[in-house]
Amino acid sequence: MQIFVDKNKLLTSGDIPINYHNLYDGTADFSGENWTNLDAYTNDNWVSNFGNQSRQRKGSWFGLSKPMHLNANQFYTLSASVFVDENSSSGFISFFGNDDQGNNSLPSGIAKLYFKDAPHSWVTVKQTFSVPKSGTYNVRFESNDDQVNIHWADLMLNKGSIALDWNYSLNDLRAKMGGVKPNYWFCYATSVKEVA
Repeated sequence: MQIFVDKNKLLTSGDIPINYHNLYDGTADFSGENWTNLDAYTNDNWVSNFGNQSRQRKGSWFGLSKPMHLNANQFYTLSASVFVDENSSSGFISFFGNDDQGNNSLPSGIAKLYFKDAPHSWVTVKQTFSVPKSGTYNVRFESNDDQVNIHWADLMLNKGSIALDWNYSLNDLRAKMGGVKPNYWFCYATSVKEVA
């Protein structure tokens, strides 16, 4: 199966393992509602290796996230593409997770990328985690250095313990396909078809 929009290939069947789509909506361009801390970031007119818009911020903390209902007894993986403009001898990007009461309820502060080791290119940071009880959580990556400019893109939250390449959420795919329900296009799009 391959999915095309405006003659651009969006996905093939190999790109979407069953039930492993992006749980976040609007990650190609930071559109939609419920973004946490988006107002602290600037549209930098950069694009990631996946062709998605990025946002930049020079400052510590205030990681980009969306509140999401997560289930206990399920692994999730958060990943993002980052481009670090400057190297710092002591700064790093780390993972944080809070429940809907603001409690730091997940193992947090785990360093994922030290700036001194960051290449001058896009790199993926990732963290696999589970939640102690079902509920709404904000999971995110944050910088601890307020002097380093970082470009952020390709936020991806997927079920499972493997970080998948960025892809659209089912809601984003539905919107791009003109409202077709995902269960319909999964059944229908069994061969390559050009749509005008």
